[in-house]
Amino acid sequence: MANFYLIFVASCICSSFAFLSIFKQNIHKENSLWTNLSANAFGIYLLHYIYITWSQFALLNVSLPVIIKFSLVFLFTITASWAIVNFARKLKVVNQII
Repeated sequence: MANFYLIFVASCICSSFAFLSIFKQNIHKENSLWTNLSANAFGIYLLHYIYITWSQFALLNVSLPVIIKFSLVFLFTITASWAIVNFARKLKVVNQII
């Protein structure tokens, strides 16, 4: 049984490296959406906790399945954080700091 675990771990490692090499070779073009997300990532990281907390609290007494609550919180958090940071980076004062 111990050999099975070792083979499984080796298979996972090889699969991870294979996927990394495939994506590195095949993904060459830049996407403006991903470029914008990358530029705003640190600001999103700083602000996302506020939106996660607010949205989870707002949905606390709502009777929905967990996956729907998760989806709503995730979409609201990423959208609100991204929009605020993207807007803030266009301001001259904030742009000088960053």
